[in-house]
Amino acid sequence: MERKLISLSEYICLRILTITQCYWSLLDGNATSTWADALVTPEGVHQAEIAAAYWASRFKLQKMPYPEVYYSSPLSRCLETARITFANQKLDKDYPFEPIVKEFLREGISGHTCDRRRSKSYIHKNWPAFKFEKGFTENDELFRELIAEGGDNQDNRNRELLEDILGDDKKTYISISSHSGEITSILRGEFGFIFRDFFIFWILDFGREEC
Repeated sequence: MERKLISLSEYICLRILTITQCYWSLLDGNATSTWADALVTPEGVHQAEIAAAYWASRFKLQKMPYPEVYYSSPLSRCLETARITFANQKLDKDYPFEPIVKEFLREGISGHTCDRRRSKSYIHKNWPAFKFEKGFTENDELFRELIAEGGDNQDNRNRELLEDILGDDKKTYISISSHSGEITSILRGEFGFIFRDFFIFWILDFGREEC
């Protein structure tokens, strides 16, 4: 394979960029922005509104079954995306939008503050309709500054996550709101899918046995 050579000035620029990124990634923000567990962007709000309109049209035009239970990542941008997508839908009265926040359903943990979730109290105050799984802690106990979660570790925690959801939850239609990297990790072992930032997709699970 042919090597691509770079100039000394390009190398210096890359080194400065890396050092700068490392410095700022460990901070919560600066004078104008906060990126520690960043809130959803205006573009993200727009995408969630498109998703909400899509779901509404499927419910109305194709009589698509309503989700019977909802799960969400604990990161702020995902919580708000789920709320915008489902909170104002005309859902089955027997299955209201009362999502369960799952600690393991979060994006890969890089060791940067953007991957550190906010407190349980903050989530409850800002998304009061959301419930918490048993044992959900007040503060983020998975985040470690400068210590990144490896891909294998993320895959392993997602196997535990799926065993928890699919093993204990007997609902037929399950909604999961999470992040592209997290969804990729969930499906990596079975399908090898890679997702971009915003997707809606369905999975048929044939793995349950009736006793």
